[in-house]
Amino acid sequence: DLSHRDDLKRQGELGTVATNFNALVSDLVEEIDRETQLGKRQEALTEAVISLSRSSVSEHVLRHLGELAMEMTEAKYAMLAYLDQDQNKHFIPFGLGDDDITKMGSFPEGKGLLGLLWDKHQVVRIDNIAAHPASSGFPANHPPMQSFLGAPILFGDMMLGALYLTDKHGNQPFGEDDELTVRVLTAAC
Repeated sequence: DLSHRDDLKRQGELGTVATNFNALVSDLVEEIDRETQLGKRQEALTEAVISLSRSSVSEHVLRHLGELAMEMTEAKYAMLAYLDQDQNKHFIPFGLGDDDITKMGSFPEGKGLLGLLWDKHQVVRIDNIAAHPASSGFPANHPPMQSFLGAPILFGDMMLGALYLTDKHGNQPFGEDDELTVRVLTAAC
């Protein structure tokens, strides 16, 4: 019974045992919750990869991919950018309202941090966008953002697009599990 806690309020060895028991049960509950969340993430990731492998790429499929990435990493914002056959960039924003998009006027061009994705084909995960040496700032009227996770979408050495996410809910940094999720999703594209 993981809901049981010992309410023995004593000094000495029995009090110490009760306190340690309560801490152990609490830690166990947290670990079980974490494992459950990882299992759900793995299930969703598997379904996404299978779904992508059965679909021809369309904007609908890419929207679904961006939504899954946001949901699985708990990101506030995401952008999926892709190149068409004429090498023109197209952007699918997530988490930004129409007013935000209108105020910005244009999306980032792929310089600075985004250049690491587009030009160097690197996966980038950082806690503070402004502090990174490759950061070139934000376009005018762009909402402020703190953390960043992005990965290129490649076919061999050919760049097809990029997926990037910012600002995990709760102001938490993106973790290794988040990076692995994004790597798998972009590889499946």
